[in-house]
Order: sequence, then structure tokens, then C-alpha cells
Amino acid sequence: MPSPYWQDRRLFLSSTFRDFHAERDHLHEVVFPALEERLRERRRHLLPVDLRWGVDASGDSEADAKELTVLRVCLDEINRCKPFLLVLLGDRYGWVPPASRLTAAAHEAGFDAELDGKSVTALEIEYGVLAHVAAERRAFVYLREALPYDRMPAALAATFSELHAGDSEAPERHRKLSVLKERVASELPDRARRYAAGWDDEHQRVTGLDAWGQRVLEDLWTVLDADTATAGHATPLSWQEEERAQIEAFVEHRGRLVLGRDAMLAELLAGTQSEAGEGVPWGSVVVAETGSGKSAVFTALFRRLSAKPEVLVLAQVAGISSRAGSIDAMLRRFCQELATAANRADPCTDAMGFEELQKTFAQSLSRTAATRRVIVLLDALNEFEQTPIAQHLTWLPEYWPRNARLVATTLPGPEAEALGTRRGVERVRLEPLGEPDARAIVEAVCARYRKTLPKRALNALLGRAASDGSLACVRPLWLHMAVEDLLLLDEDDFARVATFSGTAEQQMEALLVDAAQTMPAEIQGLYGALLDRAEEVHGACWARAFVELLTTSRHGLRDTDLQALMPVLSGEVWNPL
Repeated sequence: MPSPYWQDRRLFLSSTFRDFHAERDHLHEVVFPALEERLRERRRHLLPVDLRWGVDASGDSEADAKELTVLRVCLDEINRCKPFLLVLLGDRYGWVPPASRLTAAAHEAGFDAELDGKSVTALEIEYGVLAHVAAERRAFVYLREALPYDRMPAALAATFSELHAGDSEAPERHRKLSVLKERVASELPDRARRYAAGWDDEHQRVTGLDAWGQRVLEDLWTVLDADTATAGHATPLSWQEEERAQIEAFVEHRGRLVLGRDAMLAELLAGTQSEAGEGVPWGSVVVAETGSGKSAVFTALFRRLSAKPEVLVLAQVAGISSRAGSIDAMLRRFCQELATAANRADPCTDAMGFEELQKTFAQSLSRTAATRRVIVLLDALNEFEQTPIAQHLTWLPEYWPRNARLVATTLPGPEAEALGTRRGVERVRLEPLGEPDARAIVEAVCARYRKTLPKRALNALLGRAASDGSLACVRPLWLHMAVEDLLLLDEDDFARVATFSGTAEQQMEALLVDAAQTMPAEIQGLYGALLDRAEEVHGACWARAFVELLTTSRHGLRDTDLQALMPVLSGEVWNPL
């Protein structure tokens, strides 16, 4: 169940494909993450819709049916994203389907216009942007200046320009493109932008997109800022409210695609709702290795229990903020929440020592639990401060109230032993994901971005074996990272499409199968590939300095720490993104 306080902000990306891989990659690697960071403070998720791959037309046996399916998906996604569109236009007009298919898809979408001989890109622009009155438009169109085609091989120049395509219909496509550009510039004088990109002769690719990307970022933020201005916090938050907001954001991020393990969740939920009585277990501890999905279990429990008005949930996720690992800060916040629930004043004072704080928490918990079920949810006990109090959980009340329950997650270690050996606490085994659950997770992650992984690619992904012989997909962290990797195929990946045989659709499927079969089957290997990509995008000095600083810190670093240390270690100026 998604949070009622968070919403999705979808953004449709329209362009011809083969000539705009560099711009699309820059958007996904630089611009969209910056927008996501800004929107997160306003409880919004940015969902860019990039249909370079993922439109499932496998159920259509005929070519015309496949084309109609693709067109329907494009127009449907524009409808879901309206009025937020981002259009890229270069020197290609794009794919021109038969007029009957264009007309059929447009008619189903309620759009009546003359479409004979028009490209899909032209249809997207007319339907998603130009068909609206000026007051409703939130789209931006970026017109790329001509590239140095005389420095390109003929075949490559044809990929970027209709004037170099060479076929008999190219001049007409160029004429239509010119008309489209003139109309865009005329009807969108304040939203059409011209920009110049660089060209790398050695690697034969578009470069020099930093200034353009910054312009796109600020353009999009002007409309997104206005759209979400009322979603921010009107007044400054107390530190307790900030901590609760951090937990809510964590749950929202981790819980959007929590699937599977229904039997175990049902068992844990039953324990939290069991009748108070002598000998009834009051606690459960979920112990499992990194990447097995412990936080997903916490998230699912938090959402389901928080939806019950008769239950008071006290939750903590260690490690998500500078205070989150502090037992002192957690107990102070818990005492405040218990007091608020009972319409009492906060019993804690700044001068209160830790022993008195422990006693106050135990008393507050018992008092509230006398009339209401209280459930304490703790994620990642091993991430709390490395003190005897935290590791041996001596802060827990010696006598746990009969009407209170506790569920915690942790890695194997002293915290697991300390809690697991307490009387009244059950140790719960976190089983590996089953194949049906793994399949459902992949499909759900892809569907969120309006993509469908071809069956062969899906089976290849689910069939990857780790070094110990087990299926890699049984580890939720690996599975999510692997799917995200496929969603972020970049220009270098798409350049390999032509090496596969068959139709364009078959080539794309073969590329995805190959990517699924060759990606590392271990979590550490996937992180390595992720860091390799970070070096390519942000530079080796910057990426390595970032990792070295995190490695040498005990519990991570704050933004302000990184801002001070990164330039010293990397030798480069601070980059907030």
C-alpha cells in the first residue's frame, strides 16, 4: 500500500532514438537524479518514461498489429505524463508508420488530426504539446544544431541526418522536419531552445552536453517547482519530526515494490497481534545476510501496521541519518511519541541522563501499552552505534509489557545473539525468494517505468547462477540492482544492437538477453560494475575518492562531510550531485 503522502511525477521523453542516445544518457545520469533529489523533499517521485526499449508487442503476430501496439503505448504514456513532456529534435524526422496505424491509435486516444506521412515523433509533439492551449503547456523542446556531418563516416551521418540518409524519401522527410521545427519555434517561443552539442572525432559520438543539461535541469525545475511548491514543509521541523520524515522516506523508497514472502509476513503480523498472556512471545528477530531483503520485511510490516488506527507503531531504521544510530536519540523520540499518543507532555528533558532516559522509556511504554497495543519495529540493529548498550540491547526494558510487541532485523552478530537469547523472543528465518516472487518483482519494477522485459531476457535473468550454485535472483538486492542495470542501458549498449541478427525487435531482445547473461551474478560484482560506470560518468578521481571516504568511515558520512573532504582527496571542485 503506497503512502498517501507521496505521489509520482511522470515525465515523457520524446525523440528519435538512434541519434539521441547521448542526450538520453546524460538526462538519466545527471539531470534526472538532480531533479529526483529536489522532488524527494516534497514527497514526489520522478518517473521518467523513456521508451527506447520495453514496449511489449510480443502478443501480436502481425507487423501492423505490433506497430499499432507501440503507437498506443506511446500515446497512453503521454496521457499519463501530461502536461510534462521533454522533446529532443535533431536532423532526423523519425519513423513514419502507415497512416492507417497512426490514425487508428490517435483516434483511440481522442485525437483527430491529419496524420498521413507524419512520424511518430511528430505525432508525439502534436498530441502531447501543440494540441494544448498555451496556458496548459509544461513541455520543453530542445532543437540540436547540426553536427559536423562532414567529419563522420557516411553511414553514421545517415543515422543523424535526413540530408545524408541517401534514400529517395529522405528529402521529403527533411522538408517535413523543417516545417515541424518552424511550427514548434513559432508556437512555443518561450519553450523551444536551440543548443549546440560537441562531437568526439576519436570515439564518433556526441559530447559537450553539460551546459545543455544544466539548462534542461533549470527549465524542468521551474515547472516542477510550481507544481509541487505546496508539498514541502510549511514550517521548520523539529529533529524528531525530521527523523520520522526520514523513516517515512525510507519506507516509501524501499516499499514501492515489496513483493513475496507472504507466509513469513503473515507469521510476523500474527505475532504482533497475538493476545497478551503468560508465555506468549513478545518479540521476533529476523536474522539474515546482506541483500536478503530484511529491510523489505521491515517496510511491509511498517505499512501494514501503521494502517491500523488502534496500533501505535514506534519505528527506527538505524543508519539512515546522523542521529539514526543513536540509542539516546531513538529513546527520546519514542518517549515523545508515546506521550503524544496519550495526550501527555514529553517527559524527557535535555539534562536527563541515559539511565533516567531508559527508566522513562520503560515507564512510558508500560503506561501506553496498558490501554493500547504498542509495536516497536527496528531495522538493522547492527547499524546502531558500536557500544555495549547497543550491541547487547541493554536499553530494552527488563520486563516487557504484556500488550507490547517488538520485531527487529539484523545481520548475524552480537545483536542477533543478544536479542535472540532473550526469553520471549523468537528467531525468524528469512527464506530465499522463490522463483514466482522473483519473477513478480522483475515485472513490477519494469512496469513502473512502462517496460516489459522480453520472456527470453527475463528467463535469462532468473536463471543466472551465483558462484555457490544457487540462483542469483533469490537475493532481492541483486535482483533489484540487475533490473535497474537493464533499465539503464546506455549508448555503448545500444551500439551493440547491430551485432545481433534479425529484425529490430529481435535485435533488441537479443541485446537484453546478452546483458542479462553476462552481468555479474554476485552482489559485489554488480556493485563493482556500478562503480566502473560511475568512473566513466563522473571521473575516476571523483568516484574513487568517494568510495575511499565511505570505506574509511565507520557509519557513513554526511553531505557536509563529503563537501569538505572530497575536493581535498580528489583534487576536484565539489559537485553536489
